[in-house]
Amino acid sequence: SIKERLNGESDTLGLYLTGHPIDEYDQEVKYLASARIADLTADKKSCKIAGLVVAMRVMRTKRGDTMGFITLDDRSGRIEIAVFADTYTQYKDKLMKDALLIVEGQVSQDDYSGGIKMRADSVVSLTDARQQQLRAISLHWLSQSLGTDFEKKLLHIIEPYRLHIDENYGRDSHNNYPSSGRVIASNDDTKGCDLLIHYQRVDAKVVLRLPKTYRILVVDEVILQLKEAFGVKNIVLKY
Repeated sequence: SIKERLNGESDTLGLYLTGHPIDEYDQEVKYLASARIADLTADKKSCKIAGLVVAMRVMRTKRGDTMGFITLDDRSGRIEIAVFADTYTQYKDKLMKDALLIVEGQVSQDDYSGGIKMRADSVVSLTDARQQQLRAISLHWLSQSLGTDFEKKLLHIIEPYRLHIDENYGRDSHNNYPSSGRVIASNDDTKGCDLLIHYQRVDAKVVLRLPKTYRILVVDEVILQLKEAFGVKNIVLKY
């Protein structure tokens, strides 16, 4: 995958040579962030940006509190972000090098460098932001291009990521779930996203929304598997 290739480049060369980790989310960033770094202005208004943490440092304030500075890169540009003590304490588990983050805060003039800087008010991982805001995944199927086992293929891919449990589904002869079972289980309809099937044949087309019991946890792995199985252009993320 693209992610594996870029991770290999970073581990071997210490840099990303053939792309940027945020490229994989390029079509989604416009829904998750309000601006690209290159377009930011020092107007002190709150804005939300997405990017890769390429540098980070932590320091003690005169009061003895811990604060941090991260440099965020979204390929359009870079910006240093100050994470003051209260905010740092709240979000420190998300602040690490090579993390993909969504940061909300105020942008102002950096008198020292002559550029701009940002003060963070909130921090969320890009994958958590996607999980919170993605409404549905649409699968676009043309009847003439589908194999005979496409339903089984879909169920096989999504089963480990389904949020709802059928009480007896998947139990073995000892009434236990196998170790390769779901990664998460919940009956909370606010979690995960729906699956939509856009099915088209020569004489008709229909849009089907799968039942709530097929809501899935949205992680990179399931999206990648769906794209590999049914084609990149046939998987559309709906925000």
